[in-house]
Amino acid sequence: MSHFWDRVGISASALCLIHCLATPFLVLLIPFVGEAFLHQWFHRVILIFVFPIAVWALWRGYRMHRLKTMLVLGAIGLLFMILAITCVNDQPIPEMSLMVLGGISLTLAHYLNLRACQKHHHHHH
Repeated sequence: MSHFWDRVGISASALCLIHCLATPFLVLLIPFVGEAFLHQWFHRVILIFVFPIAVWALWRGYRMHRLKTMLVLGAIGLLFMILAITCVNDQPIPEMSLMVLGGISLTLAHYLNLRACQKHHHHHH
């Protein structure tokens, strides 16, 4: 079952990353759509989905594999995302930068967890 949640976590983190990287182009090409993606509410919605998935999958993976690197990367990723929506006060560049760093960190953490599961040929239940 953890394979599923790690894949969902990787997908959600990757979508966050794509969103943050695509937003500047959307702002230039389609002002209305780009402006909607810039708003902080969008990052809050992303975090509402990413946070519980990451905590669930990575904590279960850590309990099974004891990979501290995975847990630290996940925690750093979530911290960056939380900082992005709470501390930058609608400053698009710092907000997007923190979300990108968070997305990369979470993607790597989920990947390490998925790889550890595949290496040991088991599923978390």
